[in-house]
Amino acid sequence: MAKMPWEKYATVSGKVGWKTKKSVRAKAPGKAPRDKLLEAVDLQISYLDKKDVGKKAWFKPHPDGDVVKCQVRYGNTPLKLAGDATYLEMSIEALSQFLGDIRDAVAAGKFDGQLDEISARMSARRTKG
Repeated sequence: MAKMPWEKYATVSGKVGWKTKKSVRAKAPGKAPRDKLLEAVDLQISYLDKKDVGKKAWFKPHPDGDVVKCQVRYGNTPLKLAGDATYLEMSIEALSQFLGDIRDAVAAGKFDGQLDEISARMSARRTKG
């Protein structure tokens, strides 16, 4: 996988004590996976100004400091951001830049392979007997 722009300020998550919660499933029938993910990224960007977004946010501040753990999800499936890593850690200040970079990468089709694979698995589950 080619180096992504966020790799200069985000690192693969390695902190202990994070708890994972399931996110809200992307529900937009008839839309392309890329369009669904772009809408989801825009929603996450809108959460930056809100104080409490609960389980809906892809990012979670660590209780011990100003480090944020973030992951990008399509439905309930996390996307690989750096190698096989699905979580990245960054400063709170870098979070808005990270989400902007993610939006640009999604719009450019950098995640299309993963989105197609996830969509195929979701379709197979829905059509299974």
